[in-house]
Amino acid sequence: MRANPFEDLEEMLDRMSQQVEDGMTGLSPSVPVDLRETDGGFVAVVDLPGYDADDIDLTVTDRQLRVDAERDTDVELEAGDDGDDGGDHDGDHTVRYVRRERTRESVSRSVRLPDPVDEDGVEATLEEGVLTVTLPRRHDEEGRTIEIDD
Repeated sequence: MRANPFEDLEEMLDRMSQQVEDGMTGLSPSVPVDLRETDGGFVAVVDLPGYDADDIDLTVTDRQLRVDAERDTDVELEAGDDGDDGGDHDGDHTVRYVRRERTRESVSRSVRLPDPVDEDGVEATLEEGVLTVTLPRRHDEEGRTIEIDD
């Protein structure tokens, strides 16, 4: 277990960042993410039900993991239909919703990582709506000596 005197501060900043991000995307719930530490780095598990691998963009930088997912709706509006009649058209049938809450088509989530990761070694799999991202810890090279000119 690492002793990090700033761990509580980093967790607070992560929570504040997520609250700001949630506020920018409306009242939609955030994407649940579990981040666990392993001997070699970290494993992030992200719930993305209903998304295919092609719908997901995964970005990893030094100490941040970002997941963006966007999917098409099942029902498409016909050309010229602005939806003012309260229904969508699916082929020859008009679909009228009594209640429609599943209109969110995209989600986004950023997670700050406790340590730098090796971006080239990141691996990701999507199985049954669960994205698993393996993030190997980066082992920094030793510093170099800098000569000082007189």
